[in-house]
Amino acid sequence: ELDCDDYGGLIPTSRLDLFGLPAGTNYLYLDGDDGVDLGSFELTEDWTAPGCGNGYLEPGEECDDGNTLGGDACSPGCAIVGGGHVLVFDGDDDRVVVHDDPALDLGGVFTVELWFRVEGSVDSNGEPLVRKGNQEPNYLLWVSGSGTVTGGFHRGTWQTIESTTVVDDGGWHHAALTYDGIDMDLFVDGSWEGVLTVGAPTVNDWEVQIGSASIWTLLFGTIRYYFEGSMDDVRLSDTVRYTSSFTPARHLTADPSTTAVFYFDEGSGTLTRDSGPSSLLGLVNGCTWAPE
Repeated sequence: ELDCDDYGGLIPTSRLDLFGLPAGTNYLYLDGDDGVDLGSFELTEDWTAPGCGNGYLEPGEECDDGNTLGGDACSPGCAIVGGGHVLVFDGDDDRVVVHDDPALDLGGVFTVELWFRVEGSVDSNGEPLVRKGNQEPNYLLWVSGSGTVTGGFHRGTWQTIESTTVVDDGGWHHAALTYDGIDMDLFVDGSWEGVLTVGAPTVNDWEVQIGSASIWTLLFGTIRYYFEGSMDDVRLSDTVRYTSSFTPARHLTADPSTTAVFYFDEGSGTLTRDSGPSSLLGLVNGCTWAPE
């Protein structure tokens, strides 16, 4: 069973990719009954032969730009060419959305981290980096309006730490939020920024938004925020990776403690694949790739 976006909110369309269906009749059931009449649905089917060059990122492929030509970021064998890439967000409507999955739910012990570069002036309300959840996020990292980093989560009330390090200088920075079941710590560029003793966060069934946040208010309805800049190596872990100041690794590897990690190395297309054990897919909305 797949929970799709049937209310036209965060994701323009809901997409289900089915690989290697067995011969015969296959059924797809669509249930839009949430107690509200949501109107009609439009279902578009696209059948294509599996393999490199069909435009779909399939298991075993590093990229698939819809062709088997050379000379671009994706080789004729669907391998990434020319090293890594970063994902660029324009600050207007660009975002990556990953549907909810148990691998994204972080409760008792965790680390959320990424590399990022702020470009342009930061909005006075700040700009989101990573956020899981709408009103009561399971975790978040945010560039504040003053150009610092805020990390935290919600558990009845807001629990956040704000850095003293300023990151809106046009350079690359690493941010990490850790929680060990008792203490939440924030690190920026490997420097310890503060600690807060607090109970475990509230886990939710919302999607993870990278580079965006959608927050509903009674007065203004849904307000959306967007990040302007570049990101790389967004990693979620079920362990505390940092307990004191450290030197951040430029490449955040996938290991047994990794629940999800997005490298953004596809170089093209509208999907980015998690290199962790769950191989989740992120829907890339409007962002562009640039060489690392």
